[in-house]
Amino acid sequence: MLALVVYAKRNVRDMAERAFRSLANQKRKPDKLIVIDDASEAGFDDVKERVLDLRLEDCHVQVLRNERTQGLCGSLNTAILKLMEYADEEKCYVSFLREEDELTPLHFKGLEVATKCCVEAVVLTDIRVKGPNKTIEMLRKSTPQGHLARLFSLDLDLASCLMGAVAVRLDVLMEAGMFNEALRGMQTY
Repeated sequence: MLALVVYAKRNVRDMAERAFRSLANQKRKPDKLIVIDDASEAGFDDVKERVLDLRLEDCHVQVLRNERTQGLCGSLNTAILKLMEYADEEKCYVSFLREEDELTPLHFKGLEVATKCCVEAVVLTDIRVKGPNKTIEMLRKSTPQGHLARLFSLDLDLASCLMGAVAVRLDVLMEAGMFNEALRGMQTY
């Protein structure tokens, strides 16, 4: 099972143009999509409407709302706990996407290939992010150490855009204690 958690906080219209457009263009859709509205500026109804406009077939979609802002880590934890209600923890890989980011069109197709008969807890996928000077690429064939070195060489905002490059098995997220809500979002990754 491949799951995606999308974090919505700021401008949902931009999210519809980037994150949701990239999701709609996937060659293989996720099995489960959870969109967590962290008291967004647009409001829950607008977020929900835009998610439903995607009309994702064969994808179980759920939109959750935080009554108060929990921040990135708190929101991701809320989504993970909801995902546990539906998923076999050892067979579910979850990736995360912020509202202003986008996935490459073969993101979930690549994840599907990478996780077949996979015993690894963390799977890397291809991702491209427009950097200040040039496009930054992280490729599946890179080593995890290469990914980490690349992440830590970037500023926090740009590095957090790359969080979609990693998919983690749900049982490993639970064993690790999920996300530390006391830390800034990128430090957790």
